[in-house]
Amino acid sequence: MQKRAPRLWRTYKLEWLWRLITNPKRNYKKVLDSILIIKYIFSYLLLKNK
Repeated sequence: MQKRAPRLWRTYKLEWLWRLITNPKRNYKKVLDSILIIKYIFSYLLLKNK
């Protein structure tokens, strides 16, 4: 189990970013998948509106 992020990071709902910075090997696949999905959704929405 990982330690919690510092209070400042938790206050601004950035605990996910703290985890990515402190443990990139463990989390990069999840983040990469999320970025690709978001990119696909935006591309779809842009093409749909044309």
